[in-house]
Amino acid sequence: EDMTAGVHLGEAKVSMGSGQANKFDQMIIDGNGHAGSWRQKLEMVKDFFYDENKANEAGFDRQHPKTEHLASIAIYLHFLSTNQVACEEDGRHYRPN
Repeated sequence: EDMTAGVHLGEAKVSMGSGQANKFDQMIIDGNGHAGSWRQKLEMVKDFFYDENKANEAGFDRQHPKTEHLASIAIYLHFLSTNQVACEEDGRHYRPN
C-alpha cells in the first residue's frame, strides 16, 4: 500500500535537485557529494558545529541552531546510519566504536 511523502513499504524515496533546497540543505547535499566515506560524511556534519567558516557559509548558527537545521541534520544522519546514503571506502582503517 502506498503511503504519503514518497514512503512505500518502509523505504523513503527522496530526491532533491538544486534549486529546491534551502542554503543549509544544499550544503548537506553538496557535502555528501564530496564526502565519499562514512567518516568523511560524519566530519562534514561535525564541521557545521566546529568550523566557523563552514557554519557561516551554510547560515548555521552554532550557538543557537534553528530547529529546521537540526531536523535536516537528524534526517541526514538517520539516512546515513541506515545505509540509505551510499558510502565508499577511503582506504583508511577507521572503525566506529
